[in-house]
Amino acid sequence: MASLFGKDSGSSGRVDANVERATILPNRVVSQRRFAAPTYDEVDAGTPIHIQTESTEAILRRVSRVGDGAALVWYSGNSGQSERGAIMAYVPVGDSYSPWYTGWAKRQDWELVQPKEISGQEVTSLIGASSQLIQEPRLSKP
Repeated sequence: MASLFGKDSGSSGRVDANVERATILPNRVVSQRRFAAPTYDEVDAGTPIHIQTESTEAILRRVSRVGDGAALVWYSGNSGQSERGAIMAYVPVGDSYSPWYTGWAKRQDWELVQPKEISGQEVTSLIGASSQLIQEPRLSKP
């Protein structure tokens, strides 16, 4: 049985740098934004990652070519109204990528209901790290 990311369900979370990128239709992408480390200030969005192309060419596009070592993250829209949401990421690890997906549902609070290739503990750690980053004062630019 294959997983969401085209790996065998028994394989590890790390995948080859030639992993195919997620198939997301360009007409469903509302915007593309880029943020530069270490302060994660927004910079020019650059060349669009999602382009109209023939399916035979799209299947050959790889994360390692379009991502160029950057983390790629997608999130669902209209989550407040639908009370369901999703976040998917391809995170660079050395010369390869580690993909993961999280599905969320609004109950009393937002709850993680469908993690793939990431544990609940890892999600909690990411949320804590991002909260700390948001709360830390930014260095002023020269």
